[in-house]
Amino acid sequence: MLAAARAWHRCQGPLRTAVRARASKGDDLDELAKRLGHRWNNVERLRSAVSHPAHRPGGVDRYKAKRFERFEFLGDRVLNLVIAEYLHETYPNEDESTANLRIMKLIRSEALLAVGRGWQLPSPPGFNASNGITADTVESVVAAVFRDAGYEAARDFVRNAWAPLLAEMDREGPPGKDAKTRLGEVANERGVPQPKYEVVARDGKSHQPEFTVRGHFDGISEVATARAAGGRRPRRRAEMLAAEKILRRLEELDKDEDVRKALRGLG
Repeated sequence: MLAAARAWHRCQGPLRTAVRARASKGDDLDELAKRLGHRWNNVERLRSAVSHPAHRPGGVDRYKAKRFERFEFLGDRVLNLVIAEYLHETYPNEDESTANLRIMKLIRSEALLAVGRGWQLPSPPGFNASNGITADTVESVVAAVFRDAGYEAARDFVRNAWAPLLAEMDREGPPGKDAKTRLGEVANERGVPQPKYEVVARDGKSHQPEFTVRGHFDGISEVATARAAGGRRPRRRAEMLAAEKILRRLEELDKDEDVRKALRGLG
């Protein structure tokens, strides 16, 4: 009997530890729900939204990874719509190109990371914000709010969470043009075809892909690689980097041409 009692007590130790861990996670979820400021009809949606595949010890659960990616996909679309609607209302006289620059600034990985840090989102062991996990989760949380209470609740939620970024954007005024836009304008000025971008390699995991893109412009070719940070359009980022490299090459070529002209003038 004594041996049986000791064995029973040994079994209870891990069980009590597991119960305490589950209670702690529940407390963490409740605290996060309060920080987010949304009144949840079903808080389990939030639990699913913050359960990034990387949180699972021993490897990625394929089912959970797929479910998370679907939440992230939905959150990205809801976020884009909310921000686009806000810009349409706030800057009625701006053209489409300026609006695109604004929206890209508000949904890029840096913006998502800033929002996620404000929420104090949980991070799995061995990972940090630079992996894109925080940014992924922000989009997933937006989707969870949308599924929990509909578009109007999601719109209010996003506008409140992005309020500091929206205020900063308003203070800064119209954004500058990105590299791809500038390179397109150079093409128009020179009367040459618009630049083209082709994907030459795609690597990485499904939730954190890496794209290598080659940009072509007027006889110049440059390659750039970008890894997803929060699912944030690594292909577009790689295209931007390639465009920046081409612009630098053009500047160097223009300088060389100026030098050659000056030397010819001296001769």
